[in-house]
Amino acid sequence: MNKIAAALAALRYGASLTDPALWKQRQTTVNSLVGFFGAVLLLYPMEISHEDLERISGGIAVLLGLFNTYTTVATTTKIGFGTPAEPPDHTT
Repeated sequence: MNKIAAALAALRYGASLTDPALWKQRQTTVNSLVGFFGAVLLLYPMEISHEDLERISGGIAVLLGLFNTYTTVATTTKIGFGTPAEPPDHTT
């Protein structure tokens, strides 16, 4: 349960995961794999109806979108949910 709480805490404004670079690498890997498998699904002849293929790709797109949103927000201290403790410094 502590891992779930820590994962959700990383979404707060000003918070970040412990190793953001590792999570960015994972995000890039997942994006690449989804693109690769998407191409394989389109090019490889299978006995799947067009409607089923749409449902599968739609579900994958939703999961990927959620993962991308999470990793984007959780790997930076610049964005997040909630209000910042201090107002941002826009002078630089």
